[in-house]
Amino acid sequence: MLSERARRHRAGQIAALGKTNPFQALREEVKEEAERVRARLYGRLLDTTIMASDLQRQADYDRGYVDGMNYATASAIARAERVLEREEPPEEEPQEDRWGHE
Repeated sequence: MLSERARRHRAGQIAALGKTNPFQALREEVKEEAERVRARLYGRLLDTTIMASDLQRQADYDRGYVDGMNYATASAIARAERVLEREEPPEEEPQEDRWGHE
């Protein structure tokens, strides 16, 4: 849950999106989430009741989670930048009527 101060900061970031790099906030959010995942894993490492195999499984999961976030962010940003570089919006292809209506 975000504090009031954090919410005001986020609202300011959203308002400033038109003036700055629109993807900077997304990149920062992904970076912060990766740090939270890393901190949780470090906490698990200090817990002596967790078996090494369970720690390894969690580390592998966390690594995949962070890699997935980074990939999704990078591909979404690249796609958005390609769309923005074009002068006209992408054309929509006509949809086939699957119900047989004309």
